[in-house]
Amino acid sequence: MHVIARRMASLKLDPGEKTYAAAIAIMVMAQPDYDQTCMQSAAGPDGLKLVQQLKEHVSFLAEPVSAHDRLMEFPMSPLQFKNLRPAHYSNAYHQEPPVQNKLCPIQLAKLKKIIPCRLSRTGCREAGQILTRDRKASTCCMH
Repeated sequence: MHVIARRMASLKLDPGEKTYAAAIAIMVMAQPDYDQTCMQSAAGPDGLKLVQQLKEHVSFLAEPVSAHDRLMEFPMSPLQFKNLRPAHYSNAYHQEPPVQNKLCPIQLAKLKKIIPCRLSRTGCREAGQILTRDRKASTCCMH
C-alpha cells in the first residue's frame, strides 16, 4: 500500500473516492494469492478499510499542491503522460520506470465496481449485489 500511496502523492493527483477504490482494486488483484475469496473480502468492510487507509497514507505523504500543479487527468499511456506533464512524470517515475499492466481488465473492472469507496450502508449493499450477480458470469482473461 505504501508504494501506491507514494506514487499517488508523487503524481500530485487530486483523487476522488473512485480513484482510491480503483487503486485498491489494482492492489488486491496484484496479490499473488488473489482469488474469489479476496474479491468477496474487498467488496465489504475490508475493502472500505483499505480505501480509508490509502486515503490516510496519501494525505500523510502528499505535500501541499497549488490548484495549477494538481493533476486532474491522467493520459492513457506513460509516453503521453511524459510528453504532457514532464515534471509530474519525473516525480512519479524517477526511481523506477512504469510497467505494463498485466491484470485481467475484465476482472479489474468488476472489482472496481464492488469496492466500497465511502462509508455507507447503500454502498456496501450495492457492492454485495453486484458481486452476487457477477459471480454467475465470472470470466477471466487468459493471455
